Amino acid sequence: AVTPFEVGYLPAPKRADEPLFIINRIIDCIFIFDMLCAFFLMQRSDVTKDGGSAHEWEMRLPVLAASYIKGWFVIDVMSVAPSIFDILPVMGAGESAGAVKTMRTIRALRLIKLLRLVRTSKVVQRLAAYASMSSFTNTILSLALKFVCAVHMYACIVAIETTLVPSRLDSWMATHGYCRPVEDGDGFLDADSGGVVDADGVECVSTGLLYLACLKWAMGLIAGGGFPMFPAAGPYGAHYSASN
Repeated sequence: AVTPFEVGYLPAPKRADEPLFIINRIIDCIFIFDMLCAFFLMQRSDVTKDGGSAHEWEMRLPVLAASYIKGWFVIDVMSVAPSIFDILPVMGAGESAGAVKTMRTIRALRLIKLLRLVRTSKVVQRLAAYASMSSFTNTILSLALKFVCAVHMYACIVAIETTLVPSRLDSWMATHGYCRPVEDGDGFLDADSGGVVDADGVECVSTGLLYLACLKWAMGLIAGGGFPMFPAAGPYGAHYSASN
């Protein structure tokens, strides 16, 4: 849940001592350790003996390594590799305006790590089987959790799509009054509006206000029922770029 929010709403870290940068590197280390362990974890296999089926544990290392490489290995590598685009800005690479825009777009590749949730979901299902709840309660809680996750993901998606264009001034955030051009692009906090000016000279509303607006929009996209099907008007005036 944090990765889509980070990609859609937060800028790339610029210092190694930023809390989110440290947390992400810890998670990367855990992923890498998990990948190394996957080469040695024995696997259960189904065999037929004496006309019946039985279970055996495969412990031969070459077989285990080949099975992992043919299975989750590529996805696991792809889930960790995009983290390099968080490390490069901290090392001073990609400081030009063009490089910043490229890095912002490529960071969307970090969403590949969400594929690992497929493996995690199986563990959650096994744990849920041990929970003492009625079928009705289990269904209600499951649907509520899925709805909350879906709304959050949609709210992140509508923000992530703005990272795929050269500037947020070319996106709905400008046409609906959540971002506007400014003359000074030094990255200062504008005390008058509470917005933040990025390196491209684009001032956008605070992250919290933008996320709340996207949540309300996502509720309309998923549930309707009085929620807007389009983003509400922001505090700034509508701005249309020359290409829009």
